[in-house]
Amino acid sequence: MPEKAAGKTSEKSKLSTDLSVIKKCQQKKSKKKKLRIAAYCRVSKDIELQQSSLNTQMVSYQKLIEEHPDWNLVDIYADQGLTGTNASKRVEFQRMIDDAKDGKIDLILAKSISRFARNTLDTLKYTRELKDIGVGVYFEKEKINTLAATSEMLLTVYAAFAQEESHSISENMKKGMRQRFKLGIPKWSLLYGFERVGKDEWGIVEKEAEIIREIFELYICGNSFVEIANYLNEKGVPGPSKNGNAWHVNPVGEILKNEKYMGDCLMQKTYTVDHLTHRKVPNKDAAVEQYYKKNHHPAIVNRETYETVQKIMVMKDRNRGFIQYPYYGFLCCPYCGKQMVKCRLNTRKTESAWICGGQGDKIFWHERTDCPIYWVKEKYITEALRQAIEELDPEDIRDKMEEILWVQREIEKRDNVEYVHLLKLVEKITFSDWNTLEITWKFEQKAEILISYALPSDYPQPEAEQVDGEWRIGNIPILKCGVKSALAAMEKQKECVRNMKIIPPEEGEMVQIPSVRKTKEK
Repeated sequence: MPEKAAGKTSEKSKLSTDLSVIKKCQQKKSKKKKLRIAAYCRVSKDIELQQSSLNTQMVSYQKLIEEHPDWNLVDIYADQGLTGTNASKRVEFQRMIDDAKDGKIDLILAKSISRFARNTLDTLKYTRELKDIGVGVYFEKEKINTLAATSEMLLTVYAAFAQEESHSISENMKKGMRQRFKLGIPKWSLLYGFERVGKDEWGIVEKEAEIIREIFELYICGNSFVEIANYLNEKGVPGPSKNGNAWHVNPVGEILKNEKYMGDCLMQKTYTVDHLTHRKVPNKDAAVEQYYKKNHHPAIVNRETYETVQKIMVMKDRNRGFIQYPYYGFLCCPYCGKQMVKCRLNTRKTESAWICGGQGDKIFWHERTDCPIYWVKEKYITEALRQAIEELDPEDIRDKMEEILWVQREIEKRDNVEYVHLLKLVEKITFSDWNTLEITWKFEQKAEILISYALPSDYPQPEAEQVDGEWRIGNIPILKCGVKSALAAMEKQKECVRNMKIIPPEEGEMVQIPSVRKTKEK
């Protein structure tokens, strides 16, 4: 008689009495378990017109699974408008993989390898992960089941073809897009303040355009990016993102720098360096050809306003060197008539001052000027200019009265002179002598404002001289005990100006002035 063990039987061999044969117990046939089937569909934004619609694919899989009585539908996972070259960005695909790892799926149906993934590494990675946990993927077009023994080699070959096909499509898309750029037709993308009203036509969203105009005006009047963002948030203005989040520094800066708001369009600002990762990089120095189309669409701000904002940004840009705001282009050297540039004196307070552009090691002009070394501290220029604006006679300038009143209100509000105030009223600022600021107005009048320097070291050319036994600088008396320290401070300031590095600009560009402070050599 056979001896029974747990799930096994043992019986004597018919060939030898000393040999036992162990067999598995025959169990009663149980009802066949239904396969848990999932389907994956994807429609790429790149080739949507060449494929069946997403709904059609989903309905097709629904019918196919219903036709098999031994199949049970788990879910149909569908990604719409997403590229197949990067699986990590496909939400439904990742949900399907997670469900498979949780033991909810036995088999996945996909139309083709290219629908599953266009990246060879992704295809092999995910099919191997699924195979290790006993989940197969069946590709209808290629008729490959990844659970089959011969599937690995075929899958590798087909996946490589799919990846190369993706690369070819990507290159063709680039060529097509760049051909449109050559014709002056930019790619439409969602942009705050605009809407698409035709195939290649842009229209203005007036409610958003009002906010954009206000942002430009606020910046021109001296407000920083942070101040503008805070103002808009306090006012309750929805942000430029789709969900209307709060305003931040970045979107404010992006709006102020975007040429599209004056009606122009720069194409190819970025380019893709890898069709698999879709990584984009800024197109600096026109590494890939760029195309600029003037007056492509309706403007939200006029060209003068936009260009004024760009000039202010350059003057305030610390990366370009010392800030040249707000007097760059208005202050002229009293000796040579060239433009003055801004620096910071290497004193305890590191005050801002303006000097002739012909001073320093590397000069702003093509030839070094013979102007003596001097500096004018900005605080005296600002105070004198404010006084000059207050002294304007309304009877003499009736046609400019509205602009002058606006400037006076803005100066009073911010307690400072901004570039826009000079732009509206001033032609040139210079000195008839160091005690007199001379202003040429745009309405063909001049003003002279007396300056009183508080300290001897504030004088633009601090040369000490002895008059009637008393030490003076610019007619300002110096106490005997302070002569030595005052002279030492003045020599230090002169040395600072001598060491200025003033880089000559290219034609039409803003002057760039790096720091005058000497950096420690490593």
